[in-house]
Amino acid sequence: KEKVRVAALEVLRNRVDVVEDMTEEQRVDVLRFGLTSRCASTHNATAAMLCGGWMKTLKFDPIALLQLLDPIHDESVCDTAMRIVIGAATNDDTLNAGLCHLSSPEVRAYRETVFDTIKVERDDDPNKDGDDEPLDSATALYLRIVCEYTKASATMSASEKNEVLGNLLPDVPALCGVVQKHLGRLVGSIRTQDVNDDEEDNEESEEAVRFEENQAFICLQLLQLVKCTDLQEEGSRRHLVTILKAMLESQETPDDLVEACIRTMALAHNTENQFLQTISEVIAEINDGSSPAEGGTFDEDEDSNENQQDALCQIRILSILSVVLEQVSGNANSIGLLDAFSDSIVTAVTTNNNLVREAGVSCLGKYALLMPETKVVTEFKPLLLQVASNKNEKVEVRAQALLALCDLALLFDGVLGSSSGSTANEEEEANDVSFVFLLSEMLCNSNSAVVVIAAEVAAKLLFAGKLNDHPSMVAHLVAIFFDTDLLKFKTDDDSDEVKEIGNPVRLQQILSLFFPAFSIKSREGRTTLVNCIKP
Repeated sequence: KEKVRVAALEVLRNRVDVVEDMTEEQRVDVLRFGLTSRCASTHNATAAMLCGGWMKTLKFDPIALLQLLDPIHDESVCDTAMRIVIGAATNDDTLNAGLCHLSSPEVRAYRETVFDTIKVERDDDPNKDGDDEPLDSATALYLRIVCEYTKASATMSASEKNEVLGNLLPDVPALCGVVQKHLGRLVGSIRTQDVNDDEEDNEESEEAVRFEENQAFICLQLLQLVKCTDLQEEGSRRHLVTILKAMLESQETPDDLVEACIRTMALAHNTENQFLQTISEVIAEINDGSSPAEGGTFDEDEDSNENQQDALCQIRILSILSVVLEQVSGNANSIGLLDAFSDSIVTAVTTNNNLVREAGVSCLGKYALLMPETKVVTEFKPLLLQVASNKNEKVEVRAQALLALCDLALLFDGVLGSSSGSTANEEEEANDVSFVFLLSEMLCNSNSAVVVIAAEVAAKLLFAGKLNDHPSMVAHLVAIFFDTDLLKFKTDDDSDEVKEIGNPVRLQQILSLFFPAFSIKSREGRTTLVNCIKP
């Protein structure tokens, strides 16, 4: 009950030492479930515990608090908590409830310390000889949150924001230097691990993994900081783009940094066309790096290494394009530049490498959404149908193709419709009508994973009114909803696996919402559903 939760939080604030009496996991859980928007009194009591209890114990040092949590693996919880801490240090009345249990001198000390702590970041100079104390994950996260909070503040004037951000952040070239320094530490550790992988014991290996996670996290926070800097100066933008291009073109840059690099690069361009042109240059450079050298003798080991290197280059290109395609609008002016990416995507879809093919199918689905309907129906739909209907294909790849077809069908009627006109040949006509047939077939598949994915696709299309001529689909969904074999696969409802497409628990949740919504939406829906359950 609400009163019990509030009382428990008051006990945690007054009688429990956050450092000595609680584990890291307990601290994170209290914040995760306490800072909820569902209950205002619980939220306020948690804020009071956080700002008036935990912060007081730590002498109002927010970075010390972050170090007691787990910024790398629980970033969202830490982000929420720090915004409460920072908000209480401002004059925002909606958040000052967190300081109501502090005396006036304590409130002044709180506000001074919260904003004074972040100045340590100014000393992280990339040109030092390496003897300086490295930036840690807690400080990097806090700096990012403070800068974002300041830039979005509704109570500060533009001049005040510029002054605060100017004190917190270096200029763009200096910030790029800090990113390069931490990226160098990350890549250096990975190289060392690759060389000494067989010689190191488990303890040393785990320490190296923690170090690499820390450096990768710092790089991500620093890249996100770029949006808070001044990118109006042309020289700064060019320097930033050069650094980001080098990061994306290097196979040594971890995949975890690719998305942040691309989103940051988009900020450094004034137009979408300029951004796409830069991406084209990056892809061309990666392709050049994967090309085999001319001359030399044939060797099986070398040929195997070349194939592996080529696959890695393809995956890097697809990782880049997957993020880029989410960033662009696909307007008429950019279609020409987008066409240049087609060869890389289609080649990946038809390759023999499973990982590359799965990434290629996923990327093709995003790419096709930006193309004209005629091209989608004539070029991409048959290719996706071929993959989805291939019973020898991996389930993961077939699922990606089916999900891509679903997205396209929601946008383009031609994906579900039949051929128009007398010029269509038999093969084209078969392709046009095969998606519905394929979906019906997959709903009856013996593989439960295929059935679950197909059912989710069918529910989406039915609710969108795309399958009104196929009421049998609703009957399939009713049968699947009550299928006891699928119910055996239930997992913990709070686990992250439930959020994944293809999870039976996720499907049960979707269908439990779909059936009432489908019947409420129209009279035809109610009639169809009733007919499905009549004896």
